[in-house]
Amino acid sequence: MDKPHILEVHPHLQQYKATFKVTVERHEITFEEDEEGYLRAIGDIQSHMPDMEPGLLEEIARRIVETVNQGQ
Repeated sequence: MDKPHILEVHPHLQQYKATFKVTVERHEITFEEDEEGYLRAIGDIQSHMPDMEPGLLEEIARRIVETVNQGQ
């Protein structure tokens, strides 16, 4: 089985928070920080990508955090 391809990650800075829009297999997934400061995917992901591998969202969030932390 082919692995999904992440084509783009776009940070969106708002007044009090940053969100990240990630394109995976032509589907846009938005990540934002939760109350505890961890990134979470928002929206109904499973309806758009029912065959998504378990852990993919966690891996994407981990890589976003790593990249952001490297820039600080």
